[in-house]
Parts: sequence; C-alpha cells; structure tokens
Amino acid sequence: LLAVVEQGLNIHDLNTKALFAIDEHNPHWKTFRAAAKIFQFGRLQYGGSDRGVYKKVMLKNPAMRLTLREFAAASARWMALHPKYVEWHDALKNEVTVTRRTKTAFGRLRIFMGNEEGIVREALSTRIQSPGASLVNRAMRRIYDERNKLGLKARFVCQVHDQLIMEAPDDEAERVRDLMVSCMEAPFDFRGVKRTVKVDPSIGNNFGEL
Repeated sequence: LLAVVEQGLNIHDLNTKALFAIDEHNPHWKTFRAAAKIFQFGRLQYGGSDRGVYKKVMLKNPAMRLTLREFAAASARWMALHPKYVEWHDALKNEVTVTRRTKTAFGRLRIFMGNEEGIVREALSTRIQSPGASLVNRAMRRIYDERNKLGLKARFVCQVHDQLIMEAPDDEAERVRDLMVSCMEAPFDFRGVKRTVKVDPSIGNNFGEL
C-alpha cells in the first residue's frame, strides 16, 4: 500500500484487476471497479463477510450478474495475492480479542467493549481510518494557523472524510488552494521514515463543482 501511494497509483484500479482479472479496456470496467470499491471498504476495512459484501455489490450493481460463488472466488483470489494483508488481519484479530485494545500508527490507544465479531470490525476500522483522520486534523490545524498568519479571509466550510472544503474570495482562491496543498502534503514521520500523501486540489463556484 505504501508503494501504491508513493508511485501515484490507484488502489481501486489495482483491486479491480486483482479481483476480477480484467483491465481498463474491458467495456464493463466501471461497473466492476465500483464493485471493487465496495469490496475494499466492506470486506477489507470493515471486516464484512463474503456473503454480506456480495449482497451490497449486487444491490448497487445488479447488471454484473455475479453469483455468490464467483464473488467468493474473486475474494479468495485477492487474499491469495495479498498474504501480508491476511497476516496483518489475523494478527490484529488475535490482539483485540485477547487484550480488547489496539493502538493506531500514531500511538492512539482504543479500548473495545462488546462481542468478538463487533470489536474485530471496530479494530479494523480504527487501525485503518484513525491514522488518516489524524493526518487530516493535523493538516487542518496547519492551514488554520497559516491562514491567520497571512491574514486571509478564507474559512473552513466542512470536512468530508479526507476532503477539506474552504470558501474564499475570488482573489484569494488560487493562493488558498496552494496553501492547502502545501499543508496537506507536509511530510510526516511513519515508523522512522518521512512519508507524504499527495492531494488532488480543485476550485469551484459551489460544492458540486469540486
């Protein structure tokens, strides 16, 4: 995953190819890519079962005409191609069921209550999403401080997952965009190595244009 980010590749494109053994030239690429995104979040990040994720896939993409057996085979193919994920998942499951706690990549501790299936799903989401939330929160603070330092009129409107939305006068728009990019792409330390997450900025007259 680190290599994917560093090379500027798209994880959903790679997952689509691994799951369904097709490429961008397939006429149904967009449909299968949408299914791969559901697999990414539902199966890998939230710990859903093949059957449960399959139902969501078919609800959103009935035109795929995919059977449960075919989807389970695709899921098994992905797991076989990513043994390190399976190893990581099993280690996390063991950790949280034994200790009922885990730490994120930045050291944030979370303690879990509830049944085993529920806490494993929560632990998966915590370990994957919490570091991303920490990076966004740090970037927001940097942007806010720099905006104040520069005396800009721009202001935060909202946050949508890893997307930050600011409203600014027309004459500040490009300057604010560049400021947001520099703050969001600021290097951070991950296990002793400096990492950077690239962002894709846009300017629009309303939310729908971003």
